[in-house]
Amino acid sequence: MAAIERTAYPRFKRHPTAEELTTLYTPSPEELAWATGIARTEGLRLALLAALKAFQRLGYFPPLAAIPAPILQHLRTVLRVAPAVPLAYDEPRTRDRHRQLIRDHLAVQPFDAVARHLAANAVLGAAAAMDHPADLINVALEVLIKARRELPAFSSLDRLVRRVRHLVNQRAFAQVAQRCAPALREQLDALLLVAPAARHSGYQRLRSPPSGRRSAISRRSSTDSPGWRPSRTPPRCSRGCRRQKSPTLPRRPRRWTQRRCGKSPPRSAPCCYCASCIRRACRGSMISPPCSASGSRRFTGGAGRRWRRCACATGPRPRPW
Repeated sequence: MAAIERTAYPRFKRHPTAEELTTLYTPSPEELAWATGIARTEGLRLALLAALKAFQRLGYFPPLAAIPAPILQHLRTVLRVAPAVPLAYDEPRTRDRHRQLIRDHLAVQPFDAVARHLAANAVLGAAAAMDHPADLINVALEVLIKARRELPAFSSLDRLVRRVRHLVNQRAFAQVAQRCAPALREQLDALLLVAPAARHSGYQRLRSPPSGRRSAISRRSSTDSPGWRPSRTPPRCSRGCRRQKSPTLPRRPRRWTQRRCGKSPPRSAPCCYCASCIRRACRGSMISPPCSASGSRRFTGGAGRRWRRCACATGPRPRPW
């Protein structure tokens, strides 16, 4: 079923503005006089005018319970009807008679077999160039509004469009099948078969994404994402520090930790914890180095902005970069 939000099928706004209430849902003096001559009680007059303004706005009759509360409150204020007066019909015959009077007052015809034929012909002509159900529903709505016909329920339009669309697609498929040679038909049918020793059919293998080495463009674009991991590892420490890779989560950059040497290296020595080594090894990546050039601490990232003591050097606290 097509989504009603993607079509032009009219609906109420949940929160209409004051200007919209005054412009769209305020009865005119002629409408007030017309409703007074038909309904004698306040409840029937309120229900009649609510159905009239809803039909003028939507093109069909919604249930009275589906009308938003701001619209009903605006009508009660205009008609000076107390909130205790119920908004409902005592009998279904009265509701049907009021709806027919509204159609006659607005010169609108109900949705019957003639209107269904008009909508089906319009959808049939547009289905040759359109395939999306929402677009075909909009075509049917435009034809019905121009013909001054009452709009059916959205489910009725959706069923009509799906039926006509299926018919048009079957005709197109039959034309393509007739133009195919017998050998080509056999090849297409063989794609749907699964061999005894295989798990997938040929059609599934065609639909699977390509595997293997990525192109240079895809590799270049992947380095811009935060989850990219470099293939090069930081160089080994000159003092013989043992490196230990910390466990990582999916789509997270790699972090490197170090066990403290028996003797701390000087600040100028090349070490796997020094910012110069990390910058040289991870140049162009999104990984933050464990410590800066003057670093005594390393920035581990995260929401808490945690700092830890680095085993390479001591000094003032650096800034994260």
